Amino acid sequence: MFELVFLSGVRAGAVIQVQGTLIAGRSPECDIEVPDPNASRAHVRFEWDGAELYAVDNGSSNGSFVNERRIESQLLRHGDVVRLGETRLRVQRRAPARREGRSDSTSSVFGLREEDGEAVASALSLSLVDAFGSSTSAQALSARLEAMMWVSETMAEETDPDNLFHPIIEALFRVFPHAERGFLALGDDPANLEPRAMRTRKGGATQGLTVSASLCAAALQRRAVVVFNEDQNADFDQGMSLLDLRIRSAMAVPLTVKDETLGVAIIDSQDRGRPFNEEDMGLAAAVCRQGAIALKNALLLRQVEREVKTRSNLMRFLPRQVVDQAVAGEIDLALGGSTCRGTVFFCDIIGFTAISETLNPQAVVGMINDLLNLICPIIEAEDGAIDKFMGDAVMALWGVPFDTEVASLQAVSAGLQIQSGLVAFNNSRPQWRPAIRMGVGMSWGQMVAGNVGSQDRVEYTVLGNTVNTASRIERLACADQVLVSSDLYERQRQQLFAIALPEVRVKNKDAPVAVYSVRGARVANGELLLHIPVFVAGQRAWIIRRLLDDTFVCLHDAAVRLDDGVMVTDLMELSPLELGAAQVLALLPRQDSDGGLRRSILGMPDASLAGLLGPEPLTTTQQWVDMARVYA
Repeated sequence: MFELVFLSGVRAGAVIQVQGTLIAGRSPECDIEVPDPNASRAHVRFEWDGAELYAVDNGSSNGSFVNERRIESQLLRHGDVVRLGETRLRVQRRAPARREGRSDSTSSVFGLREEDGEAVASALSLSLVDAFGSSTSAQALSARLEAMMWVSETMAEETDPDNLFHPIIEALFRVFPHAERGFLALGDDPANLEPRAMRTRKGGATQGLTVSASLCAAALQRRAVVVFNEDQNADFDQGMSLLDLRIRSAMAVPLTVKDETLGVAIIDSQDRGRPFNEEDMGLAAAVCRQGAIALKNALLLRQVEREVKTRSNLMRFLPRQVVDQAVAGEIDLALGGSTCRGTVFFCDIIGFTAISETLNPQAVVGMINDLLNLICPIIEAEDGAIDKFMGDAVMALWGVPFDTEVASLQAVSAGLQIQSGLVAFNNSRPQWRPAIRMGVGMSWGQMVAGNVGSQDRVEYTVLGNTVNTASRIERLACADQVLVSSDLYERQRQQLFAIALPEVRVKNKDAPVAVYSVRGARVANGELLLHIPVFVAGQRAWIIRRLLDDTFVCLHDAAVRLDDGVMVTDLMELSPLELGAAQVLALLPRQDSDGGLRRSILGMPDASLAGLLGPEPLTTTQQWVDMARVYA
């Protein structure tokens, strides 16, 4: 069965079913009335014998034409165009009944049109005869090579995905000079494609043009180049629904990178003499593969830029670790909280009120900012999350909301480094400025972590008994001390070297709390991070590390003679311990972070430093009243 479709004239779009011999002409008495002044009254006969359809000129004045060739009698094939006068009719072999419903255009410029899936599938070819490959000229090959080079250079330089959609179509136009229209959409689901670009080679309007949804679906589902050629599918009726009327050949190419499908590109041609072939399929796949890689890279770059911006904005209000987990989708930033275990850390300036009274407000702010520039990098380097600044105090978290075995050990390491860093910090300050001393305290245990605040302002923080205990312990800490709760000490007992202090009663605790002053912690490489103030020849120095060979690193003023006499400890918790005479093994290069102090490697008679670094904690010889927190 055939039908005739008016392509032009006042009846454009009308469809005539051919069920026998029909006469077409200007006369209203004809079977097919053609309102065209250039057509004869009975211009042409369409004769159908049940199998074949012929066009026979009926003695017309201006002649009858098939595909612009004048005919007397002509066997008609699917896709032929018959002209009488200025009116053109397209010959279509009738396909199975079409679906009545069509999806609306997916954008104001162009959209997808659904056809009968089985009919389209029968017209898609994945292995075509190479009708053109053997005769491709050297000039054509050179032009294609230049086009491929242009594709590579142009797309490699573009980092904005929005600027790649049209260049991909332009690249296909350059490689395929006979392609007339191109379409590109993002997505891997044929039902949810996002059209991003459509253009014609001549730059004409694309308003109202539609694209075959079935052709897109075939390319996406097969993840392969799909070609439609009307001449190779004589029993197929859907050709004019691919991009517009009179489409002879179309090719759909999926945009794939490894196992990911980003979208699909379609080009079409109205040139009956140049259908897309197997060689074209390979070239199109190569072009779109380059385009897909460039597009994927640009999309990844945009994603990274968005994440960096989001992370930067969030880090102004939330701890870094919380931001990392939020960006990764591991936690929800909605109001509310959850129970977790972790380490809460506090530090503040001892005697801050007395110090601030000797300085003007600008100097106080400058001092605190300088101090924070020391403290914050240490906390962050040990994977801590700064919860908040509270005047001269800092609150930080480790292992919140997801605790690890080493999180509390990292918190202790940060405390020891802060105390040693303060030595260099004070040495770099003018002598007339008061020295800054800080207390550090922390606790490990259960707490509630989450977002607290109103709908307009939210703060991520922790609440609970562990937080209160850490705060109370920190207020007991004197200069050079890092105090920890018994829960934290027991959790890291094998890695810490501490002095057991008297139990103390703290607010909201029924039983006294055991507290430890940590003087050393074993770090990942097996060395010991230390903070042990000492005296030698009446001058102060600080032992800050024990190396794997049981030698020590000592921080000191350049004028101090470390091997001049017996070295003794200067600890608030213990009476002085004699460590023996030190042997200077090496003087290390100066470090800017040491504030003018020097570092030396020492050999000591006792690698345990009189039991300070022994397997069991020493016990203090002092009472809390003897360790009152005073500024000195």
